[in-house]
Amino acid sequence: MTAIQNFKVQLTPGVTLTETDGKLVLFSKRTGDFFGLNDSANLFLDELSRSDFLTTQRRAVDTYNMSPSEISADLLTLVEDLEDQKLIVRIPIP
Repeated sequence: MTAIQNFKVQLTPGVTLTETDGKLVLFSKRTGDFFGLNDSANLFLDELSRSDFLTTQRRAVDTYNMSPSEISADLLTLVEDLEDQKLIVRIPIP
């Protein structure tokens, strides 16, 4: 398995995290689109914005009782999906 470059994330300028109908959603001012996140994705995004990938991975392994590789795959899928939608950007940590 290839080592993962550690990073954290931040919302892309013009994107906000807001509550709509009791759910947290990402809102893009650029496109006017809302993007709903499930509870796990919300927790992962919050953790990745406050901490870093490797710390988030360790905490998620403990919380969800999954293997590090499973958690890494889920986290990376979330990050890549949100990047593709231009909702977040990665900030590399040396």
